[in-house]
Amino acid sequence: MNEIQQLFNLKRNEDGTVAVSGRELHKGLEIGTQYDKWMERMIAYGFEENIDYIIQSVKVQSQKRLRTYEQLDHIMTLDMAKEISMIQRSEIGRKIRGYFIKVERQHNELASAYGITSLDDMNQLIEQLVSDKLDYLISTGQVSNQKLEELNNKFEGEYVTPQDIDAIKFAIKSKAEQILGKAGIQVTIDEFLIGDVYEQALANKKAKEEYRHQLGKVKSKLLVKSKKHLGMKGNAPNNHIKRKDVDLAIQFIKDIRPSSIEI
Repeated sequence: MNEIQQLFNLKRNEDGTVAVSGRELHKGLEIGTQYDKWMERMIAYGFEENIDYIIQSVKVQSQKRLRTYEQLDHIMTLDMAKEISMIQRSEIGRKIRGYFIKVERQHNELASAYGITSLDDMNQLIEQLVSDKLDYLISTGQVSNQKLEELNNKFEGEYVTPQDIDAIKFAIKSKAEQILGKAGIQVTIDEFLIGDVYEQALANKKAKEEYRHQLGKVKSKLLVKSKKHLGMKGNAPNNHIKRKDVDLAIQFIKDIRPSSIEI
């Protein structure tokens, strides 16, 4: 099973569930057909974009020439990856499907035991497990002070913490509310003081739902713009933001002109 595990660099969806790279699966299954043609055939089995998979553009270093180029990948759910592995009707497909089943079982056990409902939850759990492991190694004298300092510099210097992400999200929410206010989209009690009580309740509910919908759209656009400003892909995971860029991202969000966000 170890050799199968080495084939995959498993990812996480925003809800914390496990995701699989289509290109890694294509390579692991030892498919001879070109990736794009093979994946098109697999999708025809009834898989749907944004439900079973998302399309992601990644930069790849050319082996023959010193240049990079864009390459499409399909980041799929474990269910889709398991089914595709089974469809191949091969020994390697059977082994890979068995590995995915094991991964799914482990994820479900973790999610149930620790209440994992999002990517942030999973990141916090991993951070805690790493911290607990370090505490044990330090207490038993298995980690030197120099090694500990190196680890701290790596974790603290490179990756955002959940608190950093919360700060960015707060800045985005504040800016989104400001943009909607300038556009005249807001929920006020004055709109519901006339008419039947039942109609007032319905109107109030509709207005709040529309406001939440618009707020979500603006927040999403702000987040995408912020990531692109940092040189990232707009759909890159939040935890890929470098910690050194957190203040830069927050300042950029504060400085965005409302007119630059289409509602």
